[in-house]
Amino acid sequence: MNRGLARLAFRRSFPVTWTVLALLLTALVAALARAVDVSALDALPLGLDAERVHRSLARQTVWTGLLLVWMPALLVLAAGTVPRWRERERAWLAPAALSRGALLSSAWCGGALAAAVVLLGCAVVSEAAAGEGPPGRQLVGKLSTPRVLLMEGDGPREWECTVPGAVRGLRAMLTSTAGGAVPAVRFSVRRAGGEWRAVERRIGGRTSCEIELPPGAGPVVLRLERLGPGAGVALVGDVAATASAASERLASVAVALRCWLALCAWSALALGLGAWFSAPTAAAGTLAIAVATWMAESAPAWLPGRDLGAALVAVGEGLVPAWPTLPALGAAAACVVLGLGLGAAGLRRWRRG
Repeated sequence: MNRGLARLAFRRSFPVTWTVLALLLTALVAALARAVDVSALDALPLGLDAERVHRSLARQTVWTGLLLVWMPALLVLAAGTVPRWRERERAWLAPAALSRGALLSSAWCGGALAAAVVLLGCAVVSEAAAGEGPPGRQLVGKLSTPRVLLMEGDGPREWECTVPGAVRGLRAMLTSTAGGAVPAVRFSVRRAGGEWRAVERRIGGRTSCEIELPPGAGPVVLRLERLGPGAGVALVGDVAATASAASERLASVAVALRCWLALCAWSALALGLGAWFSAPTAAAGTLAIAVATWMAESAPAWLPGRDLGAALVAVGEGLVPAWPTLPALGAAAACVVLGLGLGAAGLRRWRRG
């Protein structure tokens, strides 16, 4: 790797016009997030913490807005690197005693460092908009659950789950159906052969029910029951397994780390495609792959960027997303190698072109 080229790539990742525009949009997104008024939630009989809801929505709004602003820009800049070498910089760059791998790895490292700086700024803005909070909960997994819909007059539903030893609590996301009064439910959990531990909550729209796990080991039994008349109640998705987190601010750390891994993989792919196609084509292709991976429900969770959407959902629900797994780190590294390999293959004759 050449440090001079890496520094050049780092500086080029912050063009003045785009950076000023992005900063203005960042300030606007942060202001909109801080302006969200959820104080009326305190007056509703739902048992919601308005301050916690505000912090969660602020983080989710800021991160979503910033990713839509910054991520496409960084990928477009990466896709234009090799075409710029060929069109404007061949005279001084081609004679340099640098291998193709050194050229590409230097450009990639500079872009990766720029992405880290951008994401650090995003984390600062996100936490400034959200504010300080108490120790939080971290999402560590999902417990597969059956489809549950309780209409008025239905009896309780029970099912058994196995939870990892690190799990300290569970969170069920419930929603009420249209029509009828706001329903009340009891969400209960017990260890096999133990006593029930329960929490009661009124469900208006999407509402979470959180409960601490009883001490002990072995499988747990979950129960959901209605406590009176009202609209129907449905369990949304699987039950989330949570563990203690030192701070809610770790949510921004977890999202930033996921975004950085995705950007490292996608920027390497953009570099590689830029060696074979024009800058607009390479950028469009990379963005299409990134969006398709982000939105694909059936793709493996370890693909770079695959779980960004789920992480933002967890942030909006007041949870710290789970840390990236070893398969995710390996997949990001493999994508970097693949992208730089494509670039090296595309540059094999560029000094003679």
